[in-house]
Amino acid sequence: MKKIFLLSVLAFLTASAFARTGNDWSDAPNRFLGVNLTVTSPIAGYHNPDYRVEAYGIEGKIGVDCAYRVSDRFALGFYVAIGGGPVFSKRVWSSDNFVDRNGIKPGFDLRAGVLMLVGDLAERPYIIGLAPCTGFGMFNPDIYLPVEARFGRELGKGFYMTGNLTVGVPLGYRDGTERYYFIEPAVSLGYNFGPRKRSRN
Repeated sequence: MKKIFLLSVLAFLTASAFARTGNDWSDAPNRFLGVNLTVTSPIAGYHNPDYRVEAYGIEGKIGVDCAYRVSDRFALGFYVAIGGGPVFSKRVWSSDNFVDRNGIKPGFDLRAGVLMLVGDLAERPYIIGLAPCTGFGMFNPDIYLPVEARFGRELGKGFYMTGNLTVGVPLGYRDGTERYYFIEPAVSLGYNFGPRKRSRN
């Protein structure tokens, strides 16, 4: 229900912003429409009384960022990112400290979130993104819901960069003796294909 509520609010605000700029995309001043590439290095682990699993990965993602001007210093929209990469894991048994190499497994991630631009929208605005469990990921040894925060800025000439931090909320764990964690630092570099100067008409 929380996801539906958040997505409904986002859709309403985005539609309101779009209505203010006219019904045609070409009439929307300060539309932000970017494509980005993300490089990440996630770390995950699972612990129970018998063994622990440690996993490290290298992933790449491609994403779309879209926002519309709500006021002279604020734009609101959404972002979507998808990608994956190899996961390197090992299992360490607690009883005899035996290490079992699990090898290389695939990792996958899909997430969506709210995108906000703050500041002078015509000149290098700040970029803020939030993904409150909207999406899912598969990274050995579990499936998780991503909670992500992004912060960055336009660099000029259409390029922009954000630093991203994600923690994973695991699915399927109920036993109090089990522990799971997922942390993913990342950097995204993108290009804004939308107009970058306000219309003076």
